[in-house]
Amino acid sequence: TKPIDEKHLFEIIQKWLSNTIPKNDFIHTDMENILSEDEIDFINNAEWDEIDISDALHRIMDNKSLLKKVLLSYRNEFSNSTDELRKFIDSSNIDKAIFIAHSIKGTSANISAYNISETAEKLEKALSNNSKADYDALLSKLEKSLNLLLISIKNNIK
Repeated sequence: TKPIDEKHLFEIIQKWLSNTIPKNDFIHTDMENILSEDEIDFINNAEWDEIDISDALHRIMDNKSLLKKVLLSYRNEFSNSTDELRKFIDSSNIDKAIFIAHSIKGTSANISAYNISETAEKLEKALSNNSKADYDALLSKLEKSLNLLLISIKNNIK
C-alpha cells in the first residue's frame, strides 16, 4: 500500500537481485554533495507545520538534498490546488476535483504530511459520494492545513 517505504523496498530488491546488482549500486546518495551544509541544515534549524519532517527524511533515506527538492516540487505542484478544487466543484466538474484531491492525498502521505493526506482523502470520498454538504468544511480544513505547510516550506527552504 501507499506510501512506500523506499528503504524496505530497496532491501527486498537487493535480496532478490543480490547476485546481479552490486550492493547499493541503485541507491544514489551523491545528491548530498550538491548543496552546502548550511543549505541542507534546514531540517534541524526550522519549525515545520503539518509535516513530520523526520519521517519525511527517513522515507528518502536521510537525503536532505532530495528532501529539499521534493518539498519545493510539492510547493510548486499544490500552491493553487485548493483554488482549483473550489473552481472545479463550483463548475460541477467533480471528476477533476476528485483527481486533484487524490493527488494531494497521495503526495502528502509520501512526504509525511498525514493530516493533509487524511483531509484530502475525506474530501475525495465526499466528492465521490456526492456529499455536497461536506465539501465546504473539508475544503476549508484542507486549505488551512495545506497553506500552513506551504508557508513552512517557503520560510524554511531558501
